[in-house]
Amino acid sequence: MIKRIVLLPALSILLLALVAGCAAPQVTQQPAPSPTPAATQPPQQKSPAATSAPPESIGINPEDIILDDQGLVDSWQAVLVPATPFDNMHAPGPSGLPAHIQVLFNGVSNPKSREPGGPVIYIIPVDAYRELWDSHDSQAVSSQIQQIEALRSQLPDPKPVRGLPVLPIEETFGINDFVTQLRPVAGDAASASHNGFRFIGRFAMDATPLTNAGLRYIYQGFSNDGRYLVTFFFPVRTDALPDDLEAVSTEDMDAFNSDGLGYLADKAAMLDELPATAWEPDLTRLDALIASLAIK
Repeated sequence: MIKRIVLLPALSILLLALVAGCAAPQVTQQPAPSPTPAATQPPQQKSPAATSAPPESIGINPEDIILDDQGLVDSWQAVLVPATPFDNMHAPGPSGLPAHIQVLFNGVSNPKSREPGGPVIYIIPVDAYRELWDSHDSQAVSSQIQQIEALRSQLPDPKPVRGLPVLPIEETFGINDFVTQLRPVAGDAASASHNGFRFIGRFAMDATPLTNAGLRYIYQGFSNDGRYLVTFFFPVRTDALPDDLEAVSTEDMDAFNSDGLGYLADKAAMLDELPATAWEPDLTRLDALIASLAIK
């Protein structure tokens, strides 16, 4: 029987450098020769990841994951990632995750090998995540989970243009200073993201004009039973923005220097009007990818 996953502001222009390390733990392997990169997955196929009992049980196994990658990647592979302890003693900021599943893409089979900002899906046990941080007198994760829950239930109007909650903290390299294309992810009864939401956003360490650099499709949601946090990150771009700071126009640079927050809000409004096809990849295909996520 398939369990379906259903898959949240004020900010000054001086950004806070609360970020988390993105290093992920080594995937536990059964005693066997090193695996070769995963083959491209056809639609609605089970993950080839795990072939033995998981080192830490989270109630589901990597081989139970079902996904249609929509032809957006060469391959995908689900892996069980052991827990990493809470750590608030090292830069760039607090970090820590319970044992969880990551879905990796394009031949990556080890979370440590994934480039920062590269595509990934996280499936994280909610209670264990809360307990890990709460037990160290940090309410950061519990607060973010509560905000994600509120946003998935009802998106605000007017739409926020910055400061949305995003987990895991390991994916937040700075402050979320820009948000556009905030939408619920539509799905049928079999959807894995029935009540989640997605947006295009960035996390910045410094105040800069908006470019394609660092922009990501970000999904946040929960499983049907609320036991798992499901999040998805995928880099995106659009021809409506320059690719880097060197290509920023004088007009945009002057607007940013005059009123940074107003400039970013104007850009958010402009980009929010773009059709899904104006983005690379097409946002409807990214929505379909995360909506296809299911657990056997």
